[in-house]
Amino acid sequence: MTADKGSAYANGEMGFLSFRGWGGVQKDYAQARRWFEKAAAMGVKMSISNLAYMHAHGIGGPRDPEKAVALYNRGVALDHSASITGLGDLHDLGIGVPKDFARAKALHQQAAALDDPDAMNALGFFAQHGKGGPIDFEEARRWFEQAAANESAAGMYNLGYLYYAGTGGVPRDYKVAREWFERAAKLKHPPAYIALGLMYQNAMGVEKDTAKKKELLEEAATHDDTTAMRFLAEDYVEGLYGAPDREKARKWLERAVELDDEAAREALANFDRKETSAEACDRLAAVREDKLRPEKIKPVDNVDAAKAIPACQKAVAENPSNPRYANQLGYALITGDRYADAMKAMLPAAQKSPYAALWIGNFHKRGLDTPVNAKEAAKWYEKAGAMGSLSAQFNLGLMHKQGDGLPQDYAKAKAIFEKAAAQNEPSSLTELGSMYYSGAGVTSDPAKARALYEKGAAGGNKVAMYQLGEIYRTGYGVAKDERLARLWYGRGASEGETTSMRALAQLYISGAGGEKELEKAEGLLLQAASADDKTAMNQLAQAYLAGAFGEAKPEEARKWYEKSAALGDATAKRWLAAEGSRAASPEQQADACDRLAGIEEDPLHAVKYAPAKRVEPDEAIPVCEGAAAAFPDMLRYQNQLGRAYVAANRYFDALRVYRAAADKGSAHATLWVGNIYDRGLGVPKDEAESARWYEKAATQGSITAMYNLAISHSDRVSAGVEKEKNGAAAQKWFEAAAGLGMPDAMYMLAKSYERGNFTPKDRDKQIAWLKKAADFAFPDALNDLGYAYISGEGLPKDEKKAREILRKAVDAGAVSARQNLAHLYLFGLGGPVDKAAAKKLARTGRRRQPHRLARLLRAGAGGGHVRQGRQGGGAHALRQGRRSRRREGQEAPRRTEVDAPVSCRALPRA
Repeated sequence: MTADKGSAYANGEMGFLSFRGWGGVQKDYAQARRWFEKAAAMGVKMSISNLAYMHAHGIGGPRDPEKAVALYNRGVALDHSASITGLGDLHDLGIGVPKDFARAKALHQQAAALDDPDAMNALGFFAQHGKGGPIDFEEARRWFEQAAANESAAGMYNLGYLYYAGTGGVPRDYKVAREWFERAAKLKHPPAYIALGLMYQNAMGVEKDTAKKKELLEEAATHDDTTAMRFLAEDYVEGLYGAPDREKARKWLERAVELDDEAAREALANFDRKETSAEACDRLAAVREDKLRPEKIKPVDNVDAAKAIPACQKAVAENPSNPRYANQLGYALITGDRYADAMKAMLPAAQKSPYAALWIGNFHKRGLDTPVNAKEAAKWYEKAGAMGSLSAQFNLGLMHKQGDGLPQDYAKAKAIFEKAAAQNEPSSLTELGSMYYSGAGVTSDPAKARALYEKGAAGGNKVAMYQLGEIYRTGYGVAKDERLARLWYGRGASEGETTSMRALAQLYISGAGGEKELEKAEGLLLQAASADDKTAMNQLAQAYLAGAFGEAKPEEARKWYEKSAALGDATAKRWLAAEGSRAASPEQQADACDRLAGIEEDPLHAVKYAPAKRVEPDEAIPVCEGAAAAFPDMLRYQNQLGRAYVAANRYFDALRVYRAAADKGSAHATLWVGNIYDRGLGVPKDEAESARWYEKAATQGSITAMYNLAISHSDRVSAGVEKEKNGAAAQKWFEAAAGLGMPDAMYMLAKSYERGNFTPKDRDKQIAWLKKAADFAFPDALNDLGYAYISGEGLPKDEKKAREILRKAVDAGAVSARQNLAHLYLFGLGGPVDKAAAKKLARTGRRRQPHRLARLLRAGAGGGHVRQGRQGGGAHALRQGRRSRRREGQEAPRRTEVDAPVSCRALPRA
């Protein structure tokens, strides 16, 4: 061979082939070292760099950081860009030299000047994460783009990550992210394979495909990516690709250990050791904010309640004196929406644990399975704060500042915020900054406000980031600097702050502080609007009207104004009202009334437009009044006007209009007269009068009236009033409504035959009615039918059939069905185990607290977002549907994430 004869280049090439296992050469890290040593001795620059890399990470031989530094310095002396970049990496990681971001950045800049794309990518990473200078997303994006233009796969990957996460001043866009990841994957970049694999696993912009994920991870592993190897090991243990296979998992961990992966080494060391219940509880539910958590135990931000609850229950039973396990059990129960159980679990620990005391306060403040009690909440916040809970101190300070359940007292609020701020608590720093910004309870002080906001932003508070953007945009106490405003808005936008997205979009549109970036501006506004930000919707509408992103799009503008108005925005309503006022003719008013207030249940409704899901009274009342006056014999306009009056809480007007239409024979209006008396809307509640109108509407053919009559009689049965008479009436009217195709009534009959509410218990009839309701895709009926196939109650046990039916129930919107289907996926009942699908069902099934409440009353765990009203998974947590209530005949007032960008690179090719 040429290498054997002493060719310097051939020795380096053989080293690379031995390292990669390419070109028919067997992978052998020790042999690769030997080839590189020969080539390095002959002065081959890339071999010097490659050998340094292997010494730095202990690949193919012992780790020798000092040798790595010496080799890189040799390459630096030869002005070799890869060696300069490699030495920068050592200073970044603190291998063989002190960790020094400034020195690392200077070396990367030196290499970038030599057109080294890896150095360009590293500089982008430094700017993105604030290494060696302030965080600057725009600078990061510029470096990544420059690196990508120089065929850097890492630069392409990091650009993709910006769009994946919606960071760096760009909107979240899985399609663009996937395109960049795919470009990087074509250059055989392992993190790109991993990112694509996770997108396929989680159906992010692509169809879910676990086989594709496996293929991509295996490809990344062939390029010596230890993260991919660890993912594969986890997937084989979990059984993601079929039956769990621990031997394959072990082999992947062993390969990662060969490449000096510390996490894999730890996992392999514990692979065969039986985990204790305490260890399982720590692994599944360790709380980031719990001061009792040892540093070596990694916090868990996304808890799988079905797994964590039983593990932590056992840990608490075995370690009753250690409050950490009670905290973790409480955390798991909260994640599973079992608040009463969580309070019971955490109450004993609350005397010693600040985290438990904080949560007892949260339960009382938010009314989570206990009555709202602000004074009791304040007592627990004070107790938790005295034990060192900064979140509790913030919550208590906010109550004093806002007068929320306590007398408003700025002085007390300031003192509490200052105490927490002294320990760098981000939200308290930000709230204190806001006091100095606005002069609330203190003398306004722009400099002090800015300093506090900067500290809050450094701790990750996104409101502080936005406020700093405002300060620099407006020049409040500083020189106006729109470039810095872009930087701070970009950081807030990257944390999901829609206000920052809007502000940054405006700078992109105007070009203030940098270049005009209209496509990114539109994407940011769309992302904010999709998060129900009404102002972003209005800004989008205004931009579309003005043609800010190209040609004017008035229909798009109207769409966003309508969405904003539907959420109650006055600006959008005024615009729509002004537009509607141009429809001066009676015919146009009638058309608008049909569009804005059409009623699905009214047999007289127009078919030109789909019935309106909700009514904005400011828009609908004027046009419907005009239509009702112009066409008095067309009763649908009176019905639609009555609906608009109800939406505006103008109940006397609604009753007047509905009674007039009822007298002319409208069954829908007759039903609504009954609704008004039934609910006491603007008139005294009158059950007898309500029943009279319901019965009249029912005889006119109103299915909803039949159903409401049945509910009234059923309620009397439950109250013990003339059970036999009211039971017969309930059954009569439910059967009448069911016979006319109302699935709600079918379901109520099924529940009665199950429980004996107003009929004798009869399992066969229960199942028969469930099947009829399920034929109409009634969500709770589908769920209960699936439950029957799981439990074998009334039907032969058939978990495969249960899966099919519960999938339909989930698609129909049954919340309980999500838990039941997740249970089947988790335990492999009726089909393969699919934990990813189970987690997705659990995640999408949770309710979110209103944004402001979640932000202001932080819980410590999970960013303060607490879901209400559902219990967690587990064998005991399968759920049946809930009983329906009266109907008014219209709408009535009733990660797995891709890993973050990395600056480390695979071994460069010689």
